Amino acid sequence: MTAPGGPLDSPGERDAVRLVLVRHAESEANIGGRWQGQGDSPLSERGKSQARALAERIARVGLQPDLVVCSDLRRASETARAAFGDAVEVDPLWREIDVGQWEGKTRAEVLMAIWDCFKAAGISIPYPQRDLYVRSWPGAVMVWGGSMCNCVARRSLLPPGIRRT
Repeated sequence: MTAPGGPLDSPGERDAVRLVLVRHAESEANIGGRWQGQGDSPLSERGKSQARALAERIARVGLQPDLVVCSDLRRASETARAAFGDAVEVDPLWREIDVGQWEGKTRAEVLMAIWDCFKAAGISIPYPQRDLYVRSWPGAVMVWGGSMCNCVARRSLLPPGIRRT
């Protein structure tokens, strides 16, 4: 990416590769606090405004990317096109992970699904730790792939303080 003479350009960096990552703007699903995964939620009105603000900032700093690639999901492609115009390469390899049956659910609904799964696997989580567990062991949240119960039921994968009953 190049920004000759701009604030992003410094001596000796003209041939360097600069990678800029931009998260999508607010989507309709974000408003409801819903897990999206590969769900194709469009930008909200606020998200469209955020994308326009990003475009203004990009123009202000003089960023002229050689390549812009984004996910094929609407929240990503709408953000990228608003910020960088139509010269955006859409590639499904940049999609968010598939969160399976959690897609469209709120955080509270996902936590209940996790709890139900632990319970079905015979794993006891003391009440005060239930929410902390998800925060302190994020791998549990991201390893859905069909059978989280099988994953967490293995004693070797259980974090300290969580016991199998």
